[in-house]
Amino acid sequence: MALRFRILPTPQAISGRATALPEGPSAERSFEVSLNQSELRIGRRRDVEIELPFPAVSALHARLVRGDGIGDVAADWRIEDLGSRNGTWLDGARLSAGRPAPIRPGQRLRIATVDLVFEGWSAGSDGDEGTATIARRLISDLFGVVAGEVAALIIESGAARHPTLRLDVAERRYLIGRAESCDLTLLSDDVSREHAAFVRGWNGVAVSDLGSKNGVRVNGQRIVGNRPLADGDRVTVGSVTMRLTDPEDRYLRRIESLGSQATVVPPGDAAPPRAATPTGAAEPGNGIPTPAPSLDDQSGPAVPSRTPEPAPPAPAPAARRRSPYRWLITTLVVAVAVVAAAGLVALWIATR
Repeated sequence: MALRFRILPTPQAISGRATALPEGPSAERSFEVSLNQSELRIGRRRDVEIELPFPAVSALHARLVRGDGIGDVAADWRIEDLGSRNGTWLDGARLSAGRPAPIRPGQRLRIATVDLVFEGWSAGSDGDEGTATIARRLISDLFGVVAGEVAALIIESGAARHPTLRLDVAERRYLIGRAESCDLTLLSDDVSREHAAFVRGWNGVAVSDLGSKNGVRVNGQRIVGNRPLADGDRVTVGSVTMRLTDPEDRYLRRIESLGSQATVVPPGDAAPPRAATPTGAAEPGNGIPTPAPSLDDQSGPAVPSRTPEPAPPAPAPAARRRSPYRWLITTLVVAVAVVAAAGLVALWIATR
């Protein structure tokens, strides 16, 4: 048995801006979680059963717990907020932390900025996507709509300037080699006709060596077969070096390291996130307040910033100290003046 969900992505989940998503099935995804325990944890952490890699979601945000009345739909499962910063909402009503509420199939959950529809029991099927893959698919969908960015290869050295090779289509093989039929043609003698292939899958970008004579190196190490890549990795084909830029991988790595930091904005999104609405203030159109950037659940309350104390007034300049010999010098000057005056008087009398 498994539980089935539909996840409804919202662009503000990664950008903080109101942006329209395409209509139809591409605007939402379904996934199932196989059951081998009595609770399903929801949060930003990678080890939870339902991973939602968005900044406003707390590391451990909420959980679904098994009810007591198995078979009674109203009591099969309960949803509980675990003290998240930005709240858990059930059909538009915010849940109190630590107080589980019954949840029925068809009811809508909001986990901070992410909307889920709880669809209840499912028979399950082989090959169901894991929640980590679903999370990656969501990030890919939202990046394409909100930021317009995609993984790309930029030539750094070893060849004349080429346009950037964008890996726009997921699951497509992009060929690099000397042949004109390749997606990126490198006219170099040490590059094979079809030298390497790049694929942007839902779990990231990977490169494979197509049996080339001079091999493929990733960050200086020669690879065998298929090799996953990360943002910033350098791939050398013959004597040509390219750098992978992958905004999705960069975003996910920032999310993993996110603690009490500010909301992450995808690269290239110049607009800053909207200021958070104070708790209890309604967001236009849905009655749900705009969430603030999340803090880890263990981070404790925010500490108010201390108002700086005014600087003490600068001390007045100290009065000039009088020299202890000043009186002696003054006396001598006066005495010399008196003697000079007496001499002038005597000279005047003698000359009469």
